[in-house]
Amino acid sequence: MDRYCTQWAIDNCGPMREHQKYRTNIRDSDCGLWAAVVYPSANWHRCQTLMKWSLMFFICDDYHDICVDGSGHPFKVNHFWHQMNEALDTLLPITGGDQYYTRVEWPDYVKGAQQVMRDLYFDFSDQQIRRSVDSIKGYVAGNIGECQWSEGSIEWTDYMNARLGSVGGHMALQLIEYANDIELTDEEWQHPWIQTLNRLVGEEMTLINDYYTFRKEVMENGGNFYQMRHPFALLVTGDSGHTLQSAVNKVREMIVEKDTEIVDTLRAIDACVELRTANIGQYLRGVNEFLGGYWLHAVTARRYHGLDYLDVIPLEGQFVFDKNRTIIKPSNVRQDNFKWLKNVPGNVQPK
Repeated sequence: MDRYCTQWAIDNCGPMREHQKYRTNIRDSDCGLWAAVVYPSANWHRCQTLMKWSLMFFICDDYHDICVDGSGHPFKVNHFWHQMNEALDTLLPITGGDQYYTRVEWPDYVKGAQQVMRDLYFDFSDQQIRRSVDSIKGYVAGNIGECQWSEGSIEWTDYMNARLGSVGGHMALQLIEYANDIELTDEEWQHPWIQTLNRLVGEEMTLINDYYTFRKEVMENGGNFYQMRHPFALLVTGDSGHTLQSAVNKVREMIVEKDTEIVDTLRAIDACVELRTANIGQYLRGVNEFLGGYWLHAVTARRYHGLDYLDVIPLEGQFVFDKNRTIIKPSNVRQDNFKWLKNVPGNVQPK
């Protein structure tokens, strides 16, 4: 299924499919398998649709990076995402019919994303479609927000607010309903405890993603640590006085704290009489499956840790950078065991 969905994504990815390097990049992304591990309860048909969805948004993210060319120019950014928002608007339910259409000028990857969402929305109610479109537009807004960061220092709150959108946590969590074939009412979805849970899981996803993608981010920034928009870089270059290692430790502490908050929230939901419904129960199981699968992908993904990486990265330890892989080695392992690693570049060397 992964091979089939990956080929479908290549066929629908637009002009970049003419380049062997980009076709290989899609095949090596593991994004189709990401959907399989975060939505393990989805049946065969829905798993296939979710794998296509994951691959198409991976492609859109890549095209966004190419389009804005690192400049963050407002016209380029807004024009790029305007087409996506326009395509999403065609999927919104209207009284008495369907407003679905495509535009010739839309690039293939926008049409591909639109088609995947239409297939997915075939099994959604009107209220679920509206929730999903809103969450995807939150992802779009997060990407636009990242491009509007100034060249100077970024406040931690501004960073997290933008990343909550651009990592795509809320739009991915909403698809638990699709994966598990359930429908939460608007009242259930908007309940303060459910919204709190979704926010906390989205925040943990952001921290996990950024914790384990450090190698990829350094490479995409030409090895220049101080140009990165990344938690480690924010902590090291800010006023907190962190070294790279202490920044790694700090983000790890944040993840552990977020885990505790999530468990406490799940217990509060379990004690809430008005939320003791079958659909809420299935949604909570879906959240557990989703977060567990997200962890699994983060510590094993070749896209993050190098194409020849076949191990599992631990949560804590000394951070060692290598352009071909990410290593967070356990602190009780002797340095002699890691002599094969290349020297750490000076601009990312912990003090």
